[in-house]
Order: sequence, then structure tokens, then C-alpha cells
Amino acid sequence: MKREHSLRRKLRSLETLSEAVGAMKSLAAHHFRSARAALPAAHAYRQGIDEALAVMKLHQQRSSVEATAILLIAADLGLCGGYNSQLAAAALEHQCRLSAGRVYCVGRRPLTQFKRSGVKVDREYSTPTSAAGLTELLLHLGEDLLVDYLDGKFGTLHVISAQFVGVGEFTPICTRLLPLD
Repeated sequence: MKREHSLRRKLRSLETLSEAVGAMKSLAAHHFRSARAALPAAHAYRQGIDEALAVMKLHQQRSSVEATAILLIAADLGLCGGYNSQLAAAALEHQCRLSAGRVYCVGRRPLTQFKRSGVKVDREYSTPTSAAGLTELLLHLGEDLLVDYLDGKFGTLHVISAQFVGVGEFTPICTRLLPLD
């Protein structure tokens, strides 16, 4: 009788947890759709910047520094363990393959994986929880990366991030960001 009561209580807990996870998935899908709606404007902005640079015939000088840096875009949130661990594994693989000397990490969850692998993270950033926080993060991140790049701490920057396939599905990708083509 006790065992049956215990099992019923666990079953109710699992049902409640399932409802909460379902609600979180719906909320995440809504946020994903909202973020995706902003992409066309961002692409148009990028295209406009590219066209303006082409008209002005500005060319970036190549850095004589051959060192490579990696920027990992991960998360701070729980219930994203697979997301963070897959991205950290991809970052470690690329760090080894590219012989990257500097590592920058957005999101604190992958830091343990880096520490276990003996990889030193040069700068770490918390993930934002609001649009205002995103702006602040991007300003700090952009400034730190550009200052380090111009100071010759690295000559090439690769970004490890997620390419979303659908809700709950993604593929880790590596994109060279600096130097600009």
C-alpha cells in the first residue's frame, strides 16, 4: 500500500513536471519566432553596411599576428545541459584544431568543461536576460574583442555558436569573424 501511494505521488510529480516543460517549450518557441522575425532587418542592415564599405573602398589591414582566438556563444540557464555541453565540445575540438591561444566564452555553463580539459578561458560573460542586457553584453564583448584584436593578442577570431534547425534541434557551427573579408 505504501509503495503504491509513493508511486502515485511520483507519477503526479512527473505529470506536473511534464506540464511545466511543455509550457517552457511553448514559451521558448514563441521567443524563437520573435527573434527570427527580426532577422530580415538585421540581414538588410548587414547588406547595407557591406555596400557602404564597398563604395568607400575600405579594406581592413591584415594583422601580422597569427594567433587564433575562439568565442563560444553558450548559455547560463539550466535545462540546457545538452545545448551547452555540445557547444563546449565543439569549441574544444575547434580550439585544438585551430591551436587557438585565447578563448572567450558567453555563458558560464561550459566553463567547467573547459576547466576539466585544461583550457584557460581568457574572458567570460554572463548571458543577458533582457533586450537591454543583450545590448550591454554586445557592447562589452565588441569592445573587448576589438581592443584585443588591435592590441595584437590574436589575428583571427572564430565564433562557435548554434545553428537552429527547429525547436529543440541545433547544430554547432564555427564561423570566422575576423579578419573581415
